[in-house]
Amino acid sequence: MSEVPTGTTESENGADGDRPDIGFTLATATDEPEVPTEQRMAELADRIGRELGENAPGDWVEIEAVFALTVAAAANRVLCLRADGSSIQLELLPAVAARVSELRELSAELADGPWWRMVVRHRSGSAPSADYDYGEQPFPDEFLFPPEAYELDLEQFPRSRLPVWLAAYLRHGGRQLCPPGQSALRVAAAPAHRVDDQLLPPLPLLWARWSVLAAGFVAARSPRGPRVLPSMGVFEGAGRSGSTLYLLPGDRAVLSGGVWNDPILDAAYNEGAPLPDLLAGAPDWVADPVLNPRVAGGQLSFCFWWDGAAWAASEPPSASRFRPALPAVWDSDAVVGVLAAVAAQSGAGAPDADRTRRLADLVAAAETGITLPDTLGAAFGIAASAVGGAEPDLDSAWYQLSLAGCVAATSAPLPRDTALARVRAAVEGSGADTSRYPLDALVADRLGVGWMVYAPVAPGEILLGRAIFYIADDGVIERSSSSIPPTVYAVGFAERYRQRRAEES
Repeated sequence: MSEVPTGTTESENGADGDRPDIGFTLATATDEPEVPTEQRMAELADRIGRELGENAPGDWVEIEAVFALTVAAAANRVLCLRADGSSIQLELLPAVAARVSELRELSAELADGPWWRMVVRHRSGSAPSADYDYGEQPFPDEFLFPPEAYELDLEQFPRSRLPVWLAAYLRHGGRQLCPPGQSALRVAAAPAHRVDDQLLPPLPLLWARWSVLAAGFVAARSPRGPRVLPSMGVFEGAGRSGSTLYLLPGDRAVLSGGVWNDPILDAAYNEGAPLPDLLAGAPDWVADPVLNPRVAGGQLSFCFWWDGAAWAASEPPSASRFRPALPAVWDSDAVVGVLAAVAAQSGAGAPDADRTRRLADLVAAAETGITLPDTLGAAFGIAASAVGGAEPDLDSAWYQLSLAGCVAATSAPLPRDTALARVRAAVEGSGADTSRYPLDALVADRLGVGWMVYAPVAPGEILLGRAIFYIADDGVIERSSSSIPPTVYAVGFAERYRQRRAEES
């Protein structure tokens, strides 16, 4: 390139005669375009997958390898599925482990930083694939390292933000924990705030709805959904949020849980904002043993306590901070809607008006604590196998309702004829005028814990305040009137019956 180009004088080229008047660089035959990081990662992941297959038994069908790495810790699991259906765990060769480390270092060049977990899958006859995990979901215990391992990794590969769960794991410092001895100190910390019933229904309704939802999911044989345990409700949602409800003696309860992407926790752990004290003003019986396990990792988003009359919280609650972590217990219609969707997914077909009515009857029965096996069967006892689904597990669903105390007493129901005879005798013995209330025309409709007995009116006739008698299975008769809807009166009727049963026992 020292020669002067044709048609150009040496003086025009500059003093040395070899400098062009416009700067440029000539590419040589050895220059190659830079390979994008993503492509290099894909090629290296493909090589890792193929080497895993080369070192597997000859009859391997599929390999799944999980790698977890930081600069200070490593874990892996390589599973091999064989042609006979058995599976074995393979040892990771050092050469493959070195390539995994190289791949993670490559990923550090990307905007998201290096991955923390990688899953490589290789099916015989197909190309390997790789998925990278940046912590969007909590890591399984076997791939979760001590906080120090992540802190060292962040020193080498700083990140602007961490997933809320991981930020809490590293930085919570036990600030949400409340041992029983410490709980008494929080009572005077701040006044508690009452929670509006529109945000959170009273405990009896909330517990009944939680229980009937659990029954619905169990009947559909779903692994998801709420569950009922003795004096406890558990819910882990598909969106990684969840809660627990502890029932305590003396008509008390504690409801707490966490929303996985809670912006307040995000600000506290990623930006250094103050962490709210969710137990300020709580009574001394609100402590760690009755709090959702998320409290141990600093991931508690809310806590409510029921004192026998109302729910309370440390601050005015926001629905967005707790509703994603609860089953749909806001109102009866929400419960019916979820149950209808669960039934449809289990093979019962799209909900129709008749099924919706039967589900509504079940919810109403659970709310009054008078559910009967027939009510449950009518709601869920659809022959799902006829439309390609599994038969509903009614026994397990009934057990959920039984644990919750939402079922009618198991004593033998009062026979219809006996109920009619006792009401006739009671009316005759009272000396009341029955000229317009023919006792020989009385009819009886079954309720959960007894009968509603009345004299029907003629077609087209309207009589206000007409007497209606309620006779429970223990023979106790109560008088009401047509001015009070039976669905309203039945709630107190059932509760008084349960109280009598409890006193007898």
